[in-house]
Parts: sequence; structure tokens; C-alpha cells
Amino acid sequence: MEAKKRKADERYLNIAHINVLPQMRRTFDGTQELAESIHRNGLIHPVTVAELNDKEARGHLNVINSVQKTHVRFSNLRPRNRKFLILVAGERRIRAHKYLQELYGGYRIIRTTVCPKMSSEDLIALQGSENTNRSVRPEEEAIFYYRFYNYLKKVREKITLMEFGRMVGRSPQVIATSLRFAQLPEYIQECVFDGNLQYGMACELARLQMASVTGRNLEDWFIRSSLHSQNVSTFKNTVSKYLKNYSSDQTSLLDIFDTESHEDLLRSQRRRSIEKNTSDMFYASNAYFLRMLYLFEHRLLGLEDSPFSMKGPLAVFRKQVELFKKLIPHLEKVADMLEAMAAVDKTEALLSRLEKVA
Repeated sequence: MEAKKRKADERYLNIAHINVLPQMRRTFDGTQELAESIHRNGLIHPVTVAELNDKEARGHLNVINSVQKTHVRFSNLRPRNRKFLILVAGERRIRAHKYLQELYGGYRIIRTTVCPKMSSEDLIALQGSENTNRSVRPEEEAIFYYRFYNYLKKVREKITLMEFGRMVGRSPQVIATSLRFAQLPEYIQECVFDGNLQYGMACELARLQMASVTGRNLEDWFIRSSLHSQNVSTFKNTVSKYLKNYSSDQTSLLDIFDTESHEDLLRSQRRRSIEKNTSDMFYASNAYFLRMLYLFEHRLLGLEDSPFSMKGPLAVFRKQVELFKKLIPHLEKVADMLEAMAAVDKTEALLSRLEKVA
């Protein structure tokens, strides 16, 4: 019966009549590629919308604003025949159609499935479940789960992680990890969203926070993990080792990083020093400077763009000079400014000679 109902509710609707409200997803990578696929092969999966009357739409908007921490006004919604079509799943497909509109014209009509009547909470859960299969960034999922779970606890006091996980199509373990991430300090979350810290690394910092490693101690972990270029697996082992001895104070933070991370860093430097391709060293050096810049500028000790997108040793070297010049103001209190400026003059002179022969 359900399959027949969904099939009967499939329609072709004008995109202009579909209201797109805030959701868990903030980034929409691959929209252009999806548009090209739709142009070649047509839309394979229809978008999903809910059709709400005035009262239902107002109530749903209130829930969305509460969960997503937004302030969308009811007057911003566009009605169609006294009903409001609210997008539940398919914002990237909507964006792809709009892209095709600008490119070729047309593409104003989109195949749509109108979902059956359900509560706002169930609509949001359906949206979350749909997005888990659409390569949404884990940090975006985590913030959504945290906000939605906290909202549901207010309206359904006895909801458990297992019940919530079933609603959004995730295991209790994934939900628990997401909730821990969402309670990290804002500066750590921002690093993840900006691409300067892996989500997995942040989740390990969240484990430390749950074990009462907070304030300056947590900040030390963040700074050192950022500077030492560890992978998630190595960092996880380091955190586990620390937490194992944390209650008895057998091992300090500095001991762990000095004995493990520092040795890893030295081995990495020795390996790079014998590589024939010097560009690799410039790339590694630039990445290090970028991390330092980020920490300085956020008053923790970079830049959002990656030096690995640059082509050619000369471009890499030029970037290195630029980064060094940006670092100088931050080094005033810990370095001889005259020596620093002299170093910049020498590197800029060398860069100038290189550019003449390049």
C-alpha cells in the first residue's frame, strides 16, 4: 500500500514553488558534475517534498528554526495553491537544475515525490536519514545530530541514543561520537570546518574532553596535534595511551609527545632530507608554515588554502617567502627582527634571480 501511495504522489513541479529550508548539509560538492549527469541522462532519483497547509508550515518552520538555530520568517515561504511545498531531500539536485537553467535555459520542472503526512520531527529525521547516504561531511552531520537530539529530548523526554539512531539511520556509536564532537570548543570545530584539522583528530580531542582534559590542557593537545602532522590512527593511539595512565598521573602530555610524536617528526625530516625531489621539502615546509599561521592568527600560536595545489618549485618557493613575511610580525617577541628581515631580503633576492631565469 505504501509503495502505491508514493507512486501515486509522484509529480512534476516547478522548482520556483519548492521552499528550501536550512538543513544539516552546508557544502554541496560535485553539484556541477551532477548537473552534467542530469543533462546527459536525466534525473534518476526524484526530490522529496512535503505538502503542508498554513498551520502545518508555520509549525514546521518553528521546529526547523529551533533545530538549526536559524531565523527564517514565514513570510519568506512561497505558497502554491494555498499549500507550501517544503523540500525534504534533494537540495543538491535542486541546485544542479538551477545551474542548468543558467547554462541552457529550461530545467524549471523537476520530478518530485510528495511524502505522506507526518510530523515535523519525522520529516527532519527522514531528511537526516536521506543525507547520510549522500556523502555529507561528518562534521556537518555531527552538528545536526547534536541539535536535533537535544530538541527531541525536550519534546520526547525518554528518547535514547538507540532510538534516535534508528530515526536518522545511524548506530548509537556514531551518534555518541557526533555528540562529543559538537561539545568541543568552537575554535576546534572551526578548524575542522575550515579543513585545517581532520574530523577524526577532533573526535580524539573530544575523548580527552570527556575525560576532563579541558582548558589549557586541551588547547595544548590541539596545538601539538596540529603541528606534528600525525595521522588519525597514530593520534588515537597516543590519546588512548594517555587516557590509560591519566587517572594515576603516570604519563604527562609532554612525555608522550616528546617520546613519540617528536621521534616521528625527526624520522620524517630525515626521510625528506634524502629525497631527490626538493619540491617535496618545500611542500612540507609550506604546510608547516600554514599551520603555524593559523594558530598565530587564532591566538593559539594558517591559511585555509593548501599549498599542494600550486604547480612548480618556483611557485612553491614564492609561496614560502610570502608565508615567512606573514610570520614575521608574530615572531617579534621571540626572534631578532633584524635577522628576520635580513633573511627575508636574502630570500626575496634569490627569488628575484630565480624568476629571471625561469
